[in-house]
Amino acid sequence: VKPITYSTNLFTSILDDGADRPSIDPRPAEVSPPVADPDLAKAYGVAKINADKVWSTKTKGSQKIVVAVIDTGIDYNHRDLAFNMWRNPDASAKDIVGYDFIHNDALPYDDNQHGTHCAGVIGAVGGDGYGISGVNQRVSLMAIKFLSGEGSGETVDAVKSIDYAVKNGANVLSNSWGGEADQDNPI
Repeated sequence: VKPITYSTNLFTSILDDGADRPSIDPRPAEVSPPVADPDLAKAYGVAKINADKVWSTKTKGSQKIVVAVIDTGIDYNHRDLAFNMWRNPDASAKDIVGYDFIHNDALPYDDNQHGTHCAGVIGAVGGDGYGISGVNQRVSLMAIKFLSGEGSGETVDAVKSIDYAVKNGANVLSNSWGGEADQDNPI
């Protein structure tokens, strides 16, 4: 089985292999009334697809929509993501914000920052007066880690990740990774 890697090496590991991962903080309170995000102008994609114009006339998204970010995990305590982190509706479940198939536990912390970057583009909280806004200012981000801090993982864990997302109600799966081509199979 060939390892799967994501398509960029711009992100480096911030934790040593085996380092402790942080516990999951409680969901922060929503900022009300909304406060402008100071770095929103730096979010190239938001303006490029006119998301800001849609926000002013239609919707800013909905936390009823669950997007599974299947990647290197998510920094689930990040100030611009924590409010939009998915919370398992089963109150007795240990997998509060998602699952980590590298460590086989319920702390899918990103030790690479690629998954956190992807989660931010999808759903950084908008109107919280901090950082940027994702395309969806309100969404539920399910963190699923199957790629290590070095960006590699196993196909079997990718399949388990997809199964987990579907089983837990994800509406959208974000898979920003790929693998090496199989020279013996041109398909």
